[in-house]
Amino acid sequence: MSISNLASSPIPASSGQVQNTSDVRAVETQDISQQSSDPKPAIDNKTGYFYAPFVSDDVLKMVSGANLSRFTASKELRPLIVATNADKARFEALKHELAEQNYKEAGDLVSGFNSYMAANDLSETGFITAVGPIKFEDMLKAASDHAWRADALLRVKVISNEETGILGNLKREEDKLYIAGHGRQGEDGITSKTGSEEKGWEVAWSKDIAKQLAQGGLDKSFSDIRVTSCFSADARIPKSFAPEDLKAASETKTTSFLFFEVEREQSFAQSLANDLKKAGFEQPEVSGYHGLGKVFSGDTHQYRALGEADGAETVRSSSVREVFIPV
Repeated sequence: MSISNLASSPIPASSGQVQNTSDVRAVETQDISQQSSDPKPAIDNKTGYFYAPFVSDDVLKMVSGANLSRFTASKELRPLIVATNADKARFEALKHELAEQNYKEAGDLVSGFNSYMAANDLSETGFITAVGPIKFEDMLKAASDHAWRADALLRVKVISNEETGILGNLKREEDKLYIAGHGRQGEDGITSKTGSEEKGWEVAWSKDIAKQLAQGGLDKSFSDIRVTSCFSADARIPKSFAPEDLKAASETKTTSFLFFEVEREQSFAQSLANDLKKAGFEQPEVSGYHGLGKVFSGDTHQYRALGEADGAETVRSSSVREVFIPV
């Protein structure tokens, strides 16, 4: 008997962490108060949208991973908004290309199981006995992982703002906008890839994103913008997820010489809040998240971690969201 069915549940383990590391600079600093005093809401009923400032397969994986968790929870999936029709066309092509690759990898794994069984005249039970039940489950989960990632990719709905003007229809009290990309602590830009040596690497600076949203028609009263990038709430890497360590990691600090500011360390969320204000937004509130983001999870929640190794401290994303206002 050949193996033909893959597991009918989502990816069973958190996987595909977004990799971003950087050295922390040691400088003499002066603290600057920056965070909103408003409490973080435990639950909100706003409709969420993603926004991509560039075309990237990594962005598709981020969005599909979040949507996979939402699909598992029977929640409405979040579409991906892009600036132009050309960006939409590129994302659609990339979406189907990546899905096809994942389906092929899932099929190749199953074909490999069946070929081994046929070559050794094994039933499924005999195959399980030969490789061991634990390894068999790992192999089946690996195939299931690829198939579910392909399904999640195809579920991503891409919307062109040029075609629909959707940014202009978002309402302050009803909607929230998630900015997708790779991030690093203390940087004022996010990237399409983790490293500049990778093909397709681009940077979107906070001022450019603010300009894109303003020119795209987003109402200047709109306020709920969230950045899913790694370390988006961090000016420096947190030592732990303890409140005091998160506070220390998120504080903006400057270095001055002869009364002139020569260096500033602040989170990307703070940079974006400041630049949105400069672009004319009235009261922008930009949420950042502490730590590394996990792209895929095995349940209905999104997670952040303080490292990529197994056993690294991990928490739900909603518990380490920090709100920044312009300063």
